[in-house]
Amino acid sequence: MDPKLKKWVGFNFDLNKTFEKPPREGTDESDEMKQFFKDLKSDIKKALGSKGIKIIRMKPNYYSTTIVVGDGKEKYAYISFGDMRWNGLWNSQILVRTMKHDKDWSGGHNNFVNYDGIPDKILELWERSASEKR
Repeated sequence: MDPKLKKWVGFNFDLNKTFEKPPREGTDESDEMKQFFKDLKSDIKKALGSKGIKIIRMKPNYYSTTIVVGDGKEKYAYISFGDMRWNGLWNSQILVRTMKHDKDWSGGHNNFVNYDGIPDKILELWERSASEKR
């Protein structure tokens, strides 16, 4: 994990006391969440890319993030970082599951993994899925 991203582990997005600008009201993310998303996108793109996994779609959802990835052929997976404000531990208990296609929101079984384990878990799920088809 890149140091830029690591600084967000344990950060309380709800209180935002370590930054000068408080979160804006309404549906916009706070400035801190926008910066976190940029740092996450940069880091996870490298981590997944090193294993041949491509990001198809990555979307911030106020204080959560969803990512659809693929192998460039016929394998897909969904990654979901839940509400970042809950406990400051966004880097653990990340939902990962297989998808039949890039818009399959029902997907496979839910699996939870820590941040550093995401690429290997996706490859494991794809391998397991392929062996079940044989």
